[in-house]
Amino acid sequence: MTANTHLIDQPDALHSVVPRLAAATSLAIDCESDGLHHWKSRLCVLQCALPDGEVFIFDTLALALPLGDVLGEVLGSGGP
Repeated sequence: MTANTHLIDQPDALHSVVPRLAAATSLAIDCESDGLHHWKSRLCVLQCALPDGEVFIFDTLALALPLGDVLGEVLGSGGP
């Protein structure tokens, strides 16, 4: 990973990055899931990039948290 790429796989890291994402003027978002299998699809990775090139890669399987609750202020109507 480059210096401006951050793997977020711990709850503390997730909570510390939310204000940075919420303050952004815009976000590029990409997600990966395991929906090619016969069982229920799950979000595996969520990637968010800021305009300055900083990238946050969220390992949603390792976090095992309801990301909607945590990232709601970023991805909801009040976010960038």
